[in-house]
Amino acid sequence: ENGNHTIKALVHDLAGNIGHKNIPVRIANPIDVTAPQVDIYYPSDYATVSGEQRVCVVVTDDTGVSAIEFLVDGQVISTFTYPTTPWTVEFSVSNPYWWDTRFLENKLYRLAVRATDETNKTGLDTVDVSVYNTGPPLRPELVVTRHEVTRHLNMFVVELEVENQGTASAYDIKLEDHLSALQPISRANFNGADYEAEYIGATHRMKCVITDHLSMSPGSSRTYSYGVVPVLMHPTQQQPSIGTPVQLSYRSSMKQYYSTEKQYAILKTTDTVMLATAFAHALKEADYLIVTNPTLLISENPFQRDEVDALLADMAELASQRTGVLGYLYVNNEATFRNLIRPQGTWASALHPNFLKSLGGYLLIVGEIEIIPARREWGFSLTWSNSNSTTTNVPFSDHPYTDTNDNGFPDLIVGRIVGNDPSNLSKAIQTSIGGYSFDRSHATVVSGTDGTASIQKLFTDGIDNIEDELKDKGFTVTKIHWSNYTTDAARLQAFRTSAMDRDVLCYNGHGGVDAWCWGLQTGDFPVNFGAISPFVFSLACLTGSYEDHPTYGGGDYNIAEAFLNSSAAVFIGATQVSAVNCNSEAGKWFFEHWDADETIGEVFTELERVKYSTKNTYWGLWVWEYNLYGDPKFGAVSTGTAAGLGAEVPLDATATLEIVVPDYVVTTTDEFDHVEIPGGELLLENGLPQVPYFTVTTEYPRGYQVQNVTLEERTGLQTATGLNLPVTIAVLATSGDLDVPAPNQSEDWFPNEPYRWHVVENPDGTSTLFLALYPFTYNPLTANVRFYQNYRFEINYTESAVIVAVLRTDKDAYAQGETVTVDVELNNTGEAEDVVVSAVVKRYGSDEVVDGLFLSTLTDFTGPASYSLQWNSGGFEPGDYVVAVILRDAENNVLDTKMGQFWLGISSGEITRFTATPEHFELGDVIAINMTFANTGTVPLAGTAIVRVIDVTGVTVAEYRHNVTDLLPSGSISFGDTWNTSGAAEGLYSIRGSVLYESRSTDPVSVIVGTATGGFDTGSGTYPSIPGTHTGLITPNQTMLARRLYLYPCSGTGGHAEYVKISQGMETLVEADWAGYNGDWQNITFGEPVVLEANETYSYTITTGSYPQIIHASSYNATSGSITCISFVDVNGKQYEGWIPAMRLE
Repeated sequence: ENGNHTIKALVHDLAGNIGHKNIPVRIANPIDVTAPQVDIYYPSDYATVSGEQRVCVVVTDDTGVSAIEFLVDGQVISTFTYPTTPWTVEFSVSNPYWWDTRFLENKLYRLAVRATDETNKTGLDTVDVSVYNTGPPLRPELVVTRHEVTRHLNMFVVELEVENQGTASAYDIKLEDHLSALQPISRANFNGADYEAEYIGATHRMKCVITDHLSMSPGSSRTYSYGVVPVLMHPTQQQPSIGTPVQLSYRSSMKQYYSTEKQYAILKTTDTVMLATAFAHALKEADYLIVTNPTLLISENPFQRDEVDALLADMAELASQRTGVLGYLYVNNEATFRNLIRPQGTWASALHPNFLKSLGGYLLIVGEIEIIPARREWGFSLTWSNSNSTTTNVPFSDHPYTDTNDNGFPDLIVGRIVGNDPSNLSKAIQTSIGGYSFDRSHATVVSGTDGTASIQKLFTDGIDNIEDELKDKGFTVTKIHWSNYTTDAARLQAFRTSAMDRDVLCYNGHGGVDAWCWGLQTGDFPVNFGAISPFVFSLACLTGSYEDHPTYGGGDYNIAEAFLNSSAAVFIGATQVSAVNCNSEAGKWFFEHWDADETIGEVFTELERVKYSTKNTYWGLWVWEYNLYGDPKFGAVSTGTAAGLGAEVPLDATATLEIVVPDYVVTTTDEFDHVEIPGGELLLENGLPQVPYFTVTTEYPRGYQVQNVTLEERTGLQTATGLNLPVTIAVLATSGDLDVPAPNQSEDWFPNEPYRWHVVENPDGTSTLFLALYPFTYNPLTANVRFYQNYRFEINYTESAVIVAVLRTDKDAYAQGETVTVDVELNNTGEAEDVVVSAVVKRYGSDEVVDGLFLSTLTDFTGPASYSLQWNSGGFEPGDYVVAVILRDAENNVLDTKMGQFWLGISSGEITRFTATPEHFELGDVIAINMTFANTGTVPLAGTAIVRVIDVTGVTVAEYRHNVTDLLPSGSISFGDTWNTSGAAEGLYSIRGSVLYESRSTDPVSVIVGTATGGFDTGSGTYPSIPGTHTGLITPNQTMLARRLYLYPCSGTGGHAEYVKISQGMETLVEADWAGYNGDWQNITFGEPVVLEANETYSYTITTGSYPQIIHASSYNATSGSITCISFVDVNGKQYEGWIPAMRLE
């Protein structure tokens, strides 16, 4: 401040001496004595004005202008604030202030402009003008004149035509078209408008928000168009609807805001088909189902609603391009989901018939196990030559979803999008939508390293074979053997250099949750893949584990996710340790059989079917552990038959098979001779020679049953000797010392049978005969070879009209000892015959019969029949079982079979308590977090309890993990954590708890906490005021937690709110009433706090009592956001515009 002051200087030396000096000074700053100068230079004094009137004014001040107000007869109609306090502000002829006089009485008014400087001095200028308007006031009036929908195969296009039937232009036009069971597709800046899909969580409905950036002049019209995709829902399927309602908002040039809401329900499509019928027809066009759980997506990402909306819209766009539809699952249960996509399942039955065919339907799961559960499958007992471990289970497996017929064989072609937030999930989908120049022209193949020469050879030989197959398909191949490099850094650089602009990246070597060992780590990403989004085939242990592995750890962000985040299109990898021999053979088989018109998912699933048919336990592990991440319909680049939605082609039953096996080929490397049959397989039996064999598959129509396959003739014998075949060793594709078993040196020929056959029932009632020929036999002791080239088989089959129509258990899972009830429905549409009905219980995926269940004969059976069978599960171990029903005729011919899967032993848990206190904190406070998890099932549980603290940007700022080990049924365990907020930022946080167990997640729980913020505060208003009902819009500029509403009262009054409702679209977020003049009567306190997100727009309805202060403006920019008046109706029914309640949400 002005006056006398002293400046003191202190000096310290290294010896600790201090010197000082004082200097007197006098401060005499000039005092601001000048108020702002205001000059209204248009309109002139006593001018006559009308309509939307231009006002021109210039304001100057020597210290800076902080605010300018426009007043009419003493009432503020608009306020402008200037945080930078300019010295001059002008509303000029080219950029005036617009004063809307259309709704004023024709009389004399005093128009004033008042300016305030930064020292709160004010200046004022006024003009007296006469308002004289003739005829009705000019205003825009938008009306929806046309609203229709057209079906295009599996999707619809919605059109709205809007006409301005008013007398003034409309600006800031926004339409919200509300829908049920139809997901809109977003698109930006299409003909001047943005289309944004939004999901309404409370009602599970959707809306398309159309924001038009262009004005609409009187008499003009505009057509808006957007696409939608059908949505299947469970447990409650909504009926499709469009335009229920349509909300329309806009403003005039004077910023008078208007809003309407009307029902424009579309009943029929443009070709006069009822919407519900057209919806069913669209579903029948789709062979691809894209599924997620929107409720859990929102719960997992509490502050990322925009990102979740974008993800759902991207899913719809992918479905529109891939002949697909969406599925929204609102239960967190694997068995429920499986039942929907199985034969006779509600969802499967609604789709194209291809969906029920083996290798005909596609399923894409969007989200990790927190969103859609996977399976942890037990029952394995596999040992390894380079490890002391025994593999007993496979976590995170999607195999149960591919097997829709309960026989263990994959049927559906399944993929999953993995990622820890909706933006990452969207990125993987957008990659597939874009395609990114994928054309099957270039590949890079990489072999891993191992210190044991024999294992190293498996890796390098495997990649050499894959290189050959890719070249045969026309690829240009770059090959890298990491064993040629001496450091991890050199291996990484070699990979980076060769990864750009490749359609295929294939790795065969050791792997981990976060690594291709030893050259590429999760931390090395992102990797630049150039202009192409590649398909990545990771033939290694554990690289498909996208969660914290129950044995090997790795956290929640792993190498599969890193590849997808770097724009890989598809990643195939294992969630458990895997066999090197199987990996090498699988890679060779895949690329040998992948033709240009086939999708990656189709060939991958075909590979799994062929290998599963071998009944080899290591191949069984391989099928369970390998998942496909990304779009399973990706990868076909020619027109071919990839879509596969043509008319169904009838199958013919084959009675005779004549097969000519291609000549075998010998490749000698080092001390071994490697034998292969082009187009054939390699027999990998642990401890036995690796011999080639040849597989033929034949499809049989519904109603045909293969009874026997007889080898009638085998000719073309060739013999050889002196071959030294390698022996199969069960080696992990992860590091470990090799213990080589002694080879089998018996005099027996291997294989010791000429062929093997197996029939698999398909979901659509057809069947597949897998016929494995063993034309090449080898004697390990003598090194002699026999090879037969020509085969003729007779196929004995029967045709029958007797079927098992329905087989279902009354539950999906049972407690041990509980009675399993099985309902069986049979039907014979043909001639009457005797039918023997038998039922057994088997281990799932195995031929092992654990118990007989039923045996009965139906004499002269025709028409329908039904049984209700019961099995006492007492004494049997928990696990995965099937009931198999077999129908035979009097000659013991199989007429039909069907299996039904169930689980013995209930694995379930829930969080019974979750608290975080204090919910309102100051920075530096410690938040105490407590969670209790209970085992609500009948088997012990093991898993991981996770607590995450998430900020408003979606970033996890703190995470706590606790092991759950052998938690007994009916038991519970509690965890306590503390979050020190010293390093946190001001704002809101979601503290979220969940428990992962058995490759699934509990339903999450959460608490919102936050620092004390200013909330949404308009500041005080003015008089005049009157009670009434306000409607308008609020757009906060920061994410906030609102617990109560306060209205500023006029002086000497009890102005308050009596009712408040805050909504987003048609979703009511909070609704509360005043509790009367007692306690905290000036506030309405909400039952539950509501989160208002930054830059989101919310509608409000507030009914007031007494005389609250009013901001007399159509819109107002507060420090915490903006607020707009739609309308105000006072207690007498009179309507006003430009009345905003002065309020505070906090």
